[in-house]
Amino acid sequence: MKAFTFGGICSRDYGVGISGTGTFDAPERDVDIIDIPGRSGSIIQDNGRFRNIQVTYPAWMHRDFDEWFPRFKAVMQQFVGYQRLEDEYDTEHYREAMFSGPIQPRTGIYNKSGKFDVVFNCKPQRFLKSGAEAVTYMPVTATSTGSQVAGIEVTPGTRFSVRATYPSGYGGNIVVTYYTSANASIRADTTAMSGQGVSYTGTVPANAATATVDFPVVENDYITIINDGVTTLYNDTGIVLANPTPYNARPVMTFYGASEATVSILTVGEAATYDIVIDEVTLPAITIDSTLSDAYFKGYVGALYVVENLNQAVTLTQGGDLAYDFPIVKGGSMVVIPTQGFTKAVITPGWWEV
Repeated sequence: MKAFTFGGICSRDYGVGISGTGTFDAPERDVDIIDIPGRSGSIIQDNGRFRNIQVTYPAWMHRDFDEWFPRFKAVMQQFVGYQRLEDEYDTEHYREAMFSGPIQPRTGIYNKSGKFDVVFNCKPQRFLKSGAEAVTYMPVTATSTGSQVAGIEVTPGTRFSVRATYPSGYGGNIVVTYYTSANASIRADTTAMSGQGVSYTGTVPANAATATVDFPVVENDYITIINDGVTTLYNDTGIVLANPTPYNARPVMTFYGASEATVSILTVGEAATYDIVIDEVTLPAITIDSTLSDAYFKGYVGALYVVENLNQAVTLTQGGDLAYDFPIVKGGSMVVIPTQGFTKAVITPGWWEV
């Protein structure tokens, strides 16, 4: 028996099974159809968005309906606003959904079984679970030339990076091997394109101009880097966000230690740079939340939990001009955020599709 989970409540816990006929329903695009007298055909004005969608799960209770249905109904009605909704027919996505009822069951003999529809009002997106995971990016804090960098402490699950600068006139291939404390190794193989600043961030040949792979991920609590080439390793390269969907994503990005700094977001293949200019932030971090078009800090300062709006401390520019929207990662594109001006970044990319 398959189930859905809504607001952390699993329908199976209340004896409710579901059909998945509504799982993959797609939303309606928001367009205006304009008809002009005397002119054949309609004008279509696209409003650049999708409308909310109703997702219906045909559901049932095979036994003890009279006992369990009142409990199930009560727990569903407790939620206000959007909650996370996922089901076992689609294990890669979730929705943001609201349940307002009603539920109108069709009961069997002696009210011991019943069938009913559970209807959710959902945002149009099917969010990728992988895009909802907050990932920490942290520059490696050591340098090495042709040697080993051992025992760099990092948070488990942190993605790490290095930047390489080749000696003058060198045009060969550089290999760096990363060893984790779980004794796993990852080799990053980079072919030089020029004598300066060629970066590598993955497990297959790649460079700063064509990188399409993600950073290696620390599996335990420290990493050892062995530089197998004749290059100098520095402590940063850039955060790579590659949007796997055709839809523009709005990331939530928290930068630590970013007071009086400029965070640049470079879309590969585009000349214009998106810059986030941060001015005199005395708090430990700043969150640039493109889902809300807001900048703020939420967290502890000592023993005190602080929530503070920081929009006045942020200037957004694109190609040198003021930007009137918060940064996005365009569908099918890749952006690079140089790890400069901050000590750590925590990013939830927010990938989605319909």
